[in-house]
Amino acid sequence: VEVRPGPGVRSDDAFFAYADLLFENQGSLEPNAYAALAEEVGADPSTVKTAAVDREYDPTIEADRNRGIDAEVEGTPTAFVDGEVVETTTEALTDAIDAAVSDST
Repeated sequence: VEVRPGPGVRSDDAFFAYADLLFENQGSLEPNAYAALAEEVGADPSTVKTAAVDREYDPTIEADRNRGIDAEVEGTPTAFVDGEVVETTTEALTDAIDAAVSDST
């Protein structure tokens, strides 16, 4: 599953701050909550709420979910580098990326 900026989120810092807030509040998410959390990170709450109400990202979410099922992902986070599951630590990811880059040159 790729990391993508959400609607109304304009910077990497805001995206990751928003993702953290979504994870922390996953038990109470609904359009107004999405908007309030977006506002906390400086994103446009109206854009975020409209996208939630209109279910704008449902096709993307479903496609990502299906790719995870096809890849036998059992939970999140799961990271793949060059098609292989990698432990989600900075060291493991860095080593796997470095190895993949080295193998491709």
